[in-house]
Amino acid sequence: MTASVLTIARGRDAHLANLVRGLARQTELPSELVIVRMQETPYDLPEAPFPVRQVELVSGDLPLAQARNLAAREAKGDEL
Repeated sequence: MTASVLTIARGRDAHLANLVRGLARQTELPSELVIVRMQETPYDLPEAPFPVRQVELVSGDLPLAQARNLAAREAKGDEL
């Protein structure tokens, strides 16, 4: 079984860096981390022992449900 970790973000650089660090310390690593970023600029994140993919969804507002659904569609793991 593979597990994808999903998150959505805009303007939360430090929070995302801490998420990557925390996931990297787990005894069972995720198969991937999918970040739907609601901003144009990609995040500069620490190195991770698993793939980290950033998917862009830019809109004038915060399309939270749309971002969540996009993350789920982009995930490759068996579990979310």
